Amino acid sequence: MNNPVRPSFPRRFFRWLLSWRNARRALIAAACLVTFIVAVFVVEGWRGRRAWAEVNELARSRGEVLSIAPLVPPPVPADENFAAAPVIAALFSSDANIAQAAAERWTLPQPADGKKEPGFGLQKDPGVSVLDAWRAYLGTDDVLASLDRYAADIDEISAAALRPHARFPIRYEDGFAASLPHVGPIQKISRIIRLRAEARLERGLEPGLAREAAGDLATLLRLARLVNEEPTLISQLVARSIVVQAMPLVGAGLATGAWSDADLALLEVELARLDLVRSGWRSLRGELAGVSTIFMQFVREPEVIGTAVAMVGSAPSVASRVVPQCIPSGWIYQNATRVAHLYLDEILPAYDEKSRRVDFARLQALDERMRTNRGRSPYRVLADMLMPAMQNLGANFAAGQTQVDFARIAIELERWKNTHGTYPQTLAELPATVAGLRDYATGEALRYRRNDDGTYLLYATGADAVDDGGSAPKGSGSNAHATKGDWVWLPR
Repeated sequence: MNNPVRPSFPRRFFRWLLSWRNARRALIAAACLVTFIVAVFVVEGWRGRRAWAEVNELARSRGEVLSIAPLVPPPVPADENFAAAPVIAALFSSDANIAQAAAERWTLPQPADGKKEPGFGLQKDPGVSVLDAWRAYLGTDDVLASLDRYAADIDEISAAALRPHARFPIRYEDGFAASLPHVGPIQKISRIIRLRAEARLERGLEPGLAREAAGDLATLLRLARLVNEEPTLISQLVARSIVVQAMPLVGAGLATGAWSDADLALLEVELARLDLVRSGWRSLRGELAGVSTIFMQFVREPEVIGTAVAMVGSAPSVASRVVPQCIPSGWIYQNATRVAHLYLDEILPAYDEKSRRVDFARLQALDERMRTNRGRSPYRVLADMLMPAMQNLGANFAAGQTQVDFARIAIELERWKNTHGTYPQTLAELPATVAGLRDYATGEALRYRRNDDGTYLLYATGADAVDDGGSAPKGSGSNAHATKGDWVWLPR
């Protein structure tokens, strides 16, 4: 009797796999998985929306908003609007060629050796002045003549800077994709104006040049004040950069006696109108509203998450474009809620506007927690990516404004010396408008000491609230690390 041929193992396996019984089991398992996934999306969506609604209520109770729309500056008449000046308005032209030409017109010539711009802080090479470094960079002995090509634009900007407001036509509703074409060009023209002021002050004995240098500095201070009207963090950082670059030149003019009483009065008015800390914290409110707006954009358009992640430093990939489509909206709401709580509970309360104090220790503790507690929870991964280092921001705002305060005090110190022949024993002898200025970290009076050699030392404790005796960190000047050492007035 012949034995029947037994089917091979692969054939038996596929028959088993494709049997109706197993197909039915597979369909049931798939249905269960789909049901589970749907349940996760539904439950997480409900939890996320509830958390978001609760934090919105918390924000309202504290007078904050979680949408950028209420913070958008209202329009102003063109004759009151710095941004309406043709040389600035061209940056926002719908004609790409006009906008590009406007953005590139203030780019300084690049040296053939590829050197970086020298900046305006203390020079790395001993004995090399700011202007010597710029002469080498520009390849010219006459810096003023090399800047003549920008004179017409500077005149237009200087006149427009006298207007009371700046309302740039920014589409804030575009969230992270909002275009800010004015930021880079304003930084460029500010460097050119600052460089011209330096060159003019160097030749200040020539008739009118010191006064013109003071006019350039006043224009820079007005630009900083106008730019920081915007509710955006980048604008505040630009304003701070402009101010910090300008302050050493105020001190240089005081040290050489270049400024007349009229020059000092002009600079004093513009310095007194600046408050980089208050405007900086206003921008953090704008940052909260802006990030919240972005998260709501993520809810509506999850495909843009990959683009946003790439903008903060992560390389784009196929996964960064596909995975966001599979994220439950509830997780996005939870990330938005986390960011809102960080701002409402930790960041915004760190500044006491009434006493002009910044709680740097609180911001540092927050940064430490953010660094050490980074996890992969879907409730916080996006929030952690989008949060900047807050102690650095707070210190930069306060360090910049402290230099403004120093400049105001330095002007009064020179006036006192001109009247009495020497500097005062204490700052309390100066007018109340500057004698009452305080250290942002401690709330105490700014540190001041009259030296035996006829000079003085003026400083603040800095973000660490530790008095180092006026010891500034290495790399002081416009490039000083705002979170280290004392903040010192360093007139050249």
